[in-house]
Amino acid sequence: MYRLTISGKPTEIFISGSKTIKPITQRIYRWGNIWGYLRQNSSWDETWYAEQRSFIASATLDNTIFVLEEYIPITSQPPLNIDDIWDEEVIQDKNITCNSLLSITGSKQELIHICKKHSIILPPNLLT
Repeated sequence: MYRLTISGKPTEIFISGSKTIKPITQRIYRWGNIWGYLRQNSSWDETWYAEQRSFIASATLDNTIFVLEEYIPITSQPPLNIDDIWDEEVIQDKNITCNSLLSITGSKQELIHICKKHSIILPPNLLT
């Protein structure tokens, strides 16, 4: 699976078009290249999710930065010596999570499809 993180104009456009989506607060834990998330779900319970990320490529197009990473879901709980921990409010819609950055997850074909659906122009050769 892949994660495409985008800064700049696509983030602003997605946020302005998502006024009906209720933001949620998530706590993020990072240790090394592992990211963990503690999120509230619709029944107000909290769910734990973690993933190990590996950088693949980055590119810039028209003042927009794109970062492509491969990720593997894991069951790890955070260790006592975590590197960072913070809370952030995000908008979540299926494969898209958005705060100050837009993050899209899925296969490369799904990433291309979602970007086309939301009129996000990708740098050439980023997802090939």
